[in-house]
Amino acid sequence: MNPYKNTRSFLFLLSTVIILNACGGGSTSENITQTSLEVSNITSSAIHEGKLIDNTTGKPIENVTVTVEGQTTTTDKNGMYKFTNLAETENAIVNFNKDGYQIGSKAIKIKSTTHNFVEYHMNKHNYQWDIENLEEFSSPSVAIELNAFTNINKTSLNDTISIHLTILNNDDEALLNTFPGKFEGIDTNGANVKFITYGLIAVKFNDSRGNSLDLDEGETATLTFKALTTVGKPQTLPLWYYDYKQGLWFEKGSAQLQENGTYKGDISHLGTWAINKPIENESAMYKGHIVDENDQPMSNARLIAKGDNWVTYDLSTDENGLFEIEVIPDSSFYLSAYNYEEKYSASYDTKMLPIASGNVVED
Repeated sequence: MNPYKNTRSFLFLLSTVIILNACGGGSTSENITQTSLEVSNITSSAIHEGKLIDNTTGKPIENVTVTVEGQTTTTDKNGMYKFTNLAETENAIVNFNKDGYQIGSKAIKIKSTTHNFVEYHMNKHNYQWDIENLEEFSSPSVAIELNAFTNINKTSLNDTISIHLTILNNDDEALLNTFPGKFEGIDTNGANVKFITYGLIAVKFNDSRGNSLDLDEGETATLTFKALTTVGKPQTLPLWYYDYKQGLWFEKGSAQLQENGTYKGDISHLGTWAINKPIENESAMYKGHIVDENDQPMSNARLIAKGDNWVTYDLSTDENGLFEIEVIPDSSFYLSAYNYEEKYSASYDTKMLPIASGNVVED
């Protein structure tokens, strides 16, 4: 029996609340989490607004540098930012940068008919410290030979070095909340593939003048990812690095399972790296319909599907309140939505049942 049959997803817009009713999970309980979103009333076309939130404290982040389509601005005391006069595009890369935080990045669509609102969580570096010279560097997660370094401006390496290190495992909530870009990338064959992630390490070195340090050509560093908490650990996982300019993940190398359950792999340059497993089967599709309390369709409600180690986002309902969202096949997920124009969001706390590869489920 199909548990989705003859069910519907509703986003009821009341005077003070939005409620999302969704099928799945075999449970009749409906636990709703409600969150107010601050969005200004904008009438101009081709705009993009957003809010930056600290993933640990839940508080807005001020003075974040935000860049999209060649334009740059900073967030205000409420963590809000706004761009105007942007060209419509199916794939705009928005990057978020603030001292002390892992660099954030999100791929979005920009339409002239919506606010193109994004709420993004940023994660503070797990570790930040200064050393007097590179000989003092030591970390169980990053192994680098002293003579492997170079400086982009060829200045002396005998200097105070600032180190920023973020390490996220598959059981860290921050991994999904702050994962850069989409859960897809370009594999070694040049194909665009979807993947699930098991861990991330972002490492950055700067000298006292702010110059970036990186590895010399032909040199490598070794990353050690935390032991996985999942069952059936593969012997090898592909390594991927994130290109913030292109907003894409690229497969480069692999990490090997160690006796203690960790994964080790060599990288050719510093930056943001992850161990991601490509999905070999075709994606599944979930289609739904969002209406208000008067059974009227709700347009421009953005959907988010979140699995155990993947997220699909940035899809909005059309003028008829209809949506369709790709999901990882044979994987249960949570479904949530928010309407940036009405300043409310809602999430359905019961997991949706897995959908088989290639199947389309309609509510």
